[in-house]
Amino acid sequence: MRSRLLVALLAGLSTVTPLTAQKTGGNTQEFRARIEKVWAAWDTMDPANAAPYYTKDADDVFFDIAPLKYRGWNEYAEGAKKVLSAYSSITLNLGSDLKVNQRSSRGLKGLLT
Repeated sequence: MRSRLLVALLAGLSTVTPLTAQKTGGNTQEFRARIEKVWAAWDTMDPANAAPYYTKDADDVFFDIAPLKYRGWNEYAEGAKKVLSAYSSITLNLGSDLKVNQRSSRGLKGLLT
């Protein structure tokens, strides 16, 4: 059960876009470096270390596990603390198959500052 929760948490973390990342314009290496910084922050198991990479608007929605949906960073950070408290450590690693694609005219520009 704990391994399922951790996998679900990590899946949620991988889908949350770090909103203060630089515009990449589809540059996979640049985006990889940014994701690695965000994941290194999560490796500390302290949401405060990852907080600089995320938006703080109260109406923002974060999707993860238990509950699936969080409103605002504060609620998400508290939920992440509860899930992570069941573990002594985590290590997040990107696979070699990371690829960044721009799929709209807005692309990453609308998501990243």
